[in-house]
Formats: sequence, C-alpha cells, structure tokens
Amino acid sequence: MLQTCELFGGSLLKVIEPPNTGFAALQDVYRTSDRIQFGVRKEEPLRAQLMQFRSYLTDGEVGELCMGSDALAAVLLAERAVQVENTRSRPTSIAPRADLPTLDDEWV
Repeated sequence: MLQTCELFGGSLLKVIEPPNTGFAALQDVYRTSDRIQFGVRKEEPLRAQLMQFRSYLTDGEVGELCMGSDALAAVLLAERAVQVENTRSRPTSIAPRADLPTLDDEWV
C-alpha cells in the first residue's frame, strides 16, 4: 500500500553480531541497523491492473495479469499442501492434472 521498498539488516554496510540477551537488545539492533531505500515507481494499483487488462483485451498481451488457470493452479497447490500437512498421505479430493505439481515432484 505504501509502495516503498526498504532493505533492513545489520550486515548490509557494517557487521553487527546478533544479541543473545533478549527481545530488548533485538529491538535496539533493529533500530540501529542499516536501512537501504530503493526507488519505486509509484502507481495506483487498480489503475495499473486496469491498464494491463486493457492491454490484454486490445493486444492479447497477458503481462502480469493472473489468468484463471494461474489462479486455479495456485488454489489447487495450496489445497494439496494443506491436505498433505494434515494427513501426510496422498490427497483424494483433488483430481491430478498433468500441468500441476504432484506429490512426487520436487518442492522448492
């Protein structure tokens, strides 16, 4: 929402040893750690999505749009992950599809 990009860390510009003393020390390290701000092209998100959709309709360019097949793959993958975690066996409610990862595939 803020459309900003900041990278926080203790070893970006200088090395800071992680504290072993507790949460207060960790907060102090966070407050004093290096922060690098990157330039971001700010754009109203709904307008950007509308322009991508317009480009898809006029030129057929998908761009960064999430197509129905992408959304379906994401939902099925998430459902499989939940089922595997809950049952530790092969999911039975999802029919396997050739274009989606299976339980036998290597997960990254």
